[in-house]
Amino acid sequence: MPKLAVALLTLALALPLQAAPPVPPDDTPRRVAAAEKLLDLFNMDQTYDQAMQQAMQMAVSMIDGQDLPPEEKVNARKAVEASMTVSMEKFSWKNMKGIFVEIYSDILSLEELRGLIAFYESPIGQKFLKKQPQLSLATMAKMQLLMKEMMPDLQKAVDEAIQLDAVIEFGGE
Repeated sequence: MPKLAVALLTLALALPLQAAPPVPPDDTPRRVAAAEKLLDLFNMDQTYDQAMQQAMQMAVSMIDGQDLPPEEKVNARKAVEASMTVSMEKFSWKNMKGIFVEIYSDILSLEELRGLIAFYESPIGQKFLKKQPQLSLATMAKMQLLMKEMMPDLQKAVDEAIQLDAVIEFGGE
């Protein structure tokens, strides 16, 4: 047998005998547990549902801020409250927790999750968490002011779009 053929045969037989690179252990269960712990530290069960309530209040206050006849305001308010009630049931923390855990554990490494847990368990992390409701309320208050300022422009844009649609629909200019 030629030397080259022997060398190739020896190499081919030796390759499978070489140690395969070690497969990293699956740390998914630890990441999931860490993600759950982090979300618990965030008090997400309370925070999330409160945020949904604030969104409903913000939507209702936007309607109240519009220049609509009283009966239209009542109907719009009912529609918003009905849709938000369905949304709040469907997107409650009870229903969303698994999704958040999956997202956090898929995107963040075990090391990152542990680092975040260490921070939020620290005194400064705890202070931040305790001030989170104040931060949220202040943010919502600022957002409501911006929305009130934006409402006339938004209403004008909607009215113009409706008028344009009516013109196009009736073939006019």
